[in-house]
Amino acid sequence: MKLFRVDYMDDYDDETYLTVGNSKEEVEERETNELQKECWCFMGCWVFEINEVDGHKIIVE
Repeated sequence: MKLFRVDYMDDYDDETYLTVGNSKEEVEERETNELQKECWCFMGCWVFEINEVDGHKIIVE
């Protein structure tokens, strides 16, 4: 598992949250599908893998 940051936009919000997944593609597909259901006017979703914070490696178990 890896840690990912998800940024998304709809008509009213620009939001960011963290989630886990096995690959960037998996997370993009899953989160895009969920956000399209939840957001009134979904405009886009961007996914970024988080490997480290302040020089410290991130390990998700």
